[in-house]
Amino acid sequence: MAIYDKKITITMNSNMIRFLKEFSEQLREQDGYALGMTTIVRSLISVLTEIEDKIDLHGIKSQEELTQRIIDAVKAYS
Repeated sequence: MAIYDKKITITMNSNMIRFLKEFSEQLREQDGYALGMTTIVRSLISVLTEIEDKIDLHGIKSQEELTQRIIDAVKAYS
């Protein structure tokens, strides 16, 4: 198991928090174990590290643009 020794604070809107909680609950319903929100976020970051060379970073000026580029990279990776 990985050791995490640094903490950061991130700000999320209520929809993001609700999604993470519901996703965690879906995991529990499927397999009987709910992963915490932090674990889910770390997993998403791990995905980014796998596809980062596929993400076109040129000219990104907003969260929406970055989100779309990540979605495009995930689709291209699959």
